[in-house]
Amino acid sequence: MGNIISYLRWRGDLLWSEAPFNEVDNLILACLSYFDFDGIVSETEKNPVSLMCAAENFFSEHRESKSPADPDLLKKAAASKRYGDIMLWGYRDVMDREQEMTQFAALHFVLEDGIDYISFRGTDNTIVGWRESFRLGFEVVPAQKRAAGYLEETICKDGTVRYRIGGHSKGGNLAVYGAMMCSEEAKEQIDAIYMNDSPGLCPAMIDEEKYQDIQGRIIKIVPEFSIIGMLFGCNSPVNGTEQTVAMNSGLIVKSSADGILQHDAFSWQIEGNHFVTARQLAEKAWIYDGIFDRWIESADFEERELFVRNFLMLWKQEEQEQHQNLQKVMPVDLKPYYLQW
Repeated sequence: MGNIISYLRWRGDLLWSEAPFNEVDNLILACLSYFDFDGIVSETEKNPVSLMCAAENFFSEHRESKSPADPDLLKKAAASKRYGDIMLWGYRDVMDREQEMTQFAALHFVLEDGIDYISFRGTDNTIVGWRESFRLGFEVVPAQKRAAGYLEETICKDGTVRYRIGGHSKGGNLAVYGAMMCSEEAKEQIDAIYMNDSPGLCPAMIDEEKYQDIQGRIIKIVPEFSIIGMLFGCNSPVNGTEQTVAMNSGLIVKSSADGILQHDAFSWQIEGNHFVTARQLAEKAWIYDGIFDRWIESADFEERELFVRNFLMLWKQEEQEQHQNLQKVMPVDLKPYYLQW
């Protein structure tokens, strides 16, 4: 058993014509959106760039220590036959600290099978990114609106291209919200929506009719000890195969990490072209999920907003632009919910 880095070593030499797209490919493409391709990948379809070239330019401009994800992921994917020639375009990266207070990034991966993957970035390590993630609990956030607009703008609606969309953590939430709120013409082109340990939609924010249109296309993947991925509902369906276990919470994956650290996609265990699955969530994960659900049910929107404001005020007082010292400013009883979001 290995992880996504091992998968690239073992199966990176297989072309898409030799080995069709699978659930692990989804996770790799979701994680690649964490890299900063600003100035490297174009915003328009007119000037796509291969992953190989994008990686070369990225490492010529960035120190590896500054990479938001394991640089080996980008290195090995770009050097592989399977991923190196994938064309990238449509890169957007918005960090608004003043007006919207939003963090949003997305891009297109053009795959040989004619079904492109649109990847939404999850929460980064800035206060802006974390604040917006917390706000998912009581309002529609700017990144969600941007996700819907991005799909509307970049999806080809004439039927010549099909799409898979997804992301890790908040990225999967953006994929679901964007698919729910984009036009029917855009929605019709989407084949699958991947939520990789991603929080669901706050029930009060769901347009039931529009959600029903996409619900059957949602594929939810969570580790055994999932906290983030269990927020706001866990009834999203999953495509069941011999290698997957379709549970009430979706596809449950074994991880090499402990507890909440299983949110790290690099810890998810892989065998061949599929995840190593578990029969059920860890007992403590269910306990934490139940506690959080009860808090959500008992707290009104004003109380949730007050918590976010107070927490971020405390954070700013500590003059922390990044969350590396989060445990020092967070009450112990709240760490299980927010440590890795």
